[in-house]
Amino acid sequence: MVLYLSGRHRFPFQVHPQLPQFDLSKLFPHLSLGLNSDLELQDLAHVPTNRAMCQVGENTVAEPPLCAGYSPFCLPQAGYCSLLLGSKFPLCPELFKYILLLPTDLTIGQGSSGGCCAEMPWQSSWSWRRHNLDAAPGERSASVTFMDSAIIAEITQERVEDRLPELQQLDRTGLFSHAEIKAIIRKALELEYRIQRRSLLKDDFIRYVQYEIHLLELIEKRRARVGYTFKKDEIEEPIIHRIQSVFRCASVKWKDDIQLWLSFIAFCRKWAAKVHLSKLFSSLLAIHSNKPGLWILAAKWELEDCLSSESARQLFLQALRFHPRCPKLYEEYFRMELMHAEKLSKEKQEFEKANMDVGNLEHAEEVLTGELAQIIYKNSISVIKSAKFHVSLLSIAQLFDFAKDLQREIYNDLKALHTDDPLTWDYVARQELVIQSQPGEELPATKQAKAKEVGRREERCCAVYEEEVKTVPTEAMWKCYMNFCMERFTKKTSSRLLRKKRLERTMAAFWKAHELKLLPELQYRQLSTLLLHRQLLKESLEVADAGVKLFRKSVEMWQVKLEALILSESHEMAKGFDQAFAYLRPQICLPLWLTWAQWSEDAGKQEKTEGIYKRAIFHLSGADSVPVKEMYLNWAYRSGGYKKARDVFKSLQENCPFSVDFFRKMIQFEKEQESCKMENLREYYERALREFGTDDSDLWMDYIKEELNHPLGRPENCGQLYWRAMKMLQGEAVEQFMAKHALHQASRL
Repeated sequence: MVLYLSGRHRFPFQVHPQLPQFDLSKLFPHLSLGLNSDLELQDLAHVPTNRAMCQVGENTVAEPPLCAGYSPFCLPQAGYCSLLLGSKFPLCPELFKYILLLPTDLTIGQGSSGGCCAEMPWQSSWSWRRHNLDAAPGERSASVTFMDSAIIAEITQERVEDRLPELQQLDRTGLFSHAEIKAIIRKALELEYRIQRRSLLKDDFIRYVQYEIHLLELIEKRRARVGYTFKKDEIEEPIIHRIQSVFRCASVKWKDDIQLWLSFIAFCRKWAAKVHLSKLFSSLLAIHSNKPGLWILAAKWELEDCLSSESARQLFLQALRFHPRCPKLYEEYFRMELMHAEKLSKEKQEFEKANMDVGNLEHAEEVLTGELAQIIYKNSISVIKSAKFHVSLLSIAQLFDFAKDLQREIYNDLKALHTDDPLTWDYVARQELVIQSQPGEELPATKQAKAKEVGRREERCCAVYEEEVKTVPTEAMWKCYMNFCMERFTKKTSSRLLRKKRLERTMAAFWKAHELKLLPELQYRQLSTLLLHRQLLKESLEVADAGVKLFRKSVEMWQVKLEALILSESHEMAKGFDQAFAYLRPQICLPLWLTWAQWSEDAGKQEKTEGIYKRAIFHLSGADSVPVKEMYLNWAYRSGGYKKARDVFKSLQENCPFSVDFFRKMIQFEKEQESCKMENLREYYERALREFGTDDSDLWMDYIKEELNHPLGRPENCGQLYWRAMKMLQGEAVEQFMAKHALHQASRL
């Protein structure tokens, strides 16, 4: 049965083929459509299954059957309207024996009188419900997805028609031309169809939003250009509401996409839709309460945009119930209370300067002095016992000048509670650099005086470090000390004396830590490289030698030492490389071989360079030898030309494995010759295809093009190459090759 509910809608009802005839007066015994007196559904009895009729006024509508077992049945358009408004009408229970598919919007349930009623409310979700025919009417609830394209078209057309008022205003104001408005309508139709179809994609919603936002920005630019600022509520407001609606639908369907939510928030903040942000944050946090960053974002918005410290405080308290041990939440809550106290203090000062009567705006002294932040601090350190967290709170408190007492308390607690933690003393030592001069002291005026003052502060820092590495003699403590020394050494200064002192201080700390063997390998490499960049070759080589003695199995440490030997132009280069290869496993020596070969080539030692390449290929196995072979072939072509490169290629062509670039380089060398021989190119291509003919479609295409374009090529071989490629290629490479070959053939035509 096909039920026509309007001129554009028809709902297919599949009817059991054994249904001989039915009585409409029994199926719809009390159908009341709310029509006029001249529009009545006539009582038709015993209508055969191949034809059904409905009389509307003086017109009788008849439809032929669509296929066996289907009967068209027509209702007037007004009936469709009343159904959409949610009217109910009883249905004969016997009808369920024959109807296999019913729409969800036509909801079937048991009526109050024991019969069945149908209801079609206007809903935004379009799905269909399949009822269990063997169960009782109240138990028929299994669902099946179905969609009528006519409904999609109607919704899309309606949404596009809703744009007409704003488009008319754009036309009247001259912001857009008639042709541009037509283009907007065409694009809107396309985008609307995409977000209304059955299988929804997130990218379609994103494209919709991006297009609308770009349209908003274009309207803004056009307004600025012509100087027209009126009718924003009739032009921009509907677009903003439409974008919010699309964002809302997308965020409901893809709840887990945080980036989608954040984009929605950013749009609302930019386009003055802040009224909806509070509800939006509530919805977001209800779904993603497990992400502390979102709580912080919501609280920051309440504090900075809405100027509501109370709402921000409530959000932080709720977040701490979900994440009671999150350091970032405590840090931001602590910062928020200090900011709030600073803001209230400044307001009070401004009121006092203006001699204004603040009345009930007086705040408690405890709030103005930051005691709420002190309470947060006390609670947080009782939960999170970490020196790093303690230092972060102290760094935040130092940003506020009015919280001197709080800073002093946190500083004392840090030294008392985390005595054995290196981070504590690293922070304490670095504080010596930022301690301000006493009120009676004169500030240094000249550059020399400033350099001396910096030197004295650095000496005080090093004194703290020297004392603590004795108290806490651990690798972490020495690492903090060395990091400080290297940081100060890298600082630029025009004072030679200060540079000299920094170098002496760094080397002294290094040798003390080296004797105790309390430095990690990374710091040996960092210090040696730092000295190397400062052209301190002797000191760099000493540090590298010390590191190699402790970390003989580290290829990175040997690499640093060999680089120092190369730059110092030492005569012990070969000895250094031999020592490295003696201690290291061959599988990890590739960087050293490449460094040695590059140094020998730069030195212009051809015989030694070739010997190094041959030794490297002999000692390296598998994929590790591939880069060496490529470098060997390049070096042979640069040093001895094509003949030398061809000899190297022939000597290596059976020494697998290779890379595609190895063969491509040889093909390129052949093409660069004045007399490019096609026989040699075929040889290189065939050898390459033996290795990579199963997965490299580009190699086959290049071979075919070479046969077609080379003066001595054989185009008749292209067909054979095509079928060889089809047999050898595997997986996706076959489709790629077919597509590339078809494009090549089309371009030739």
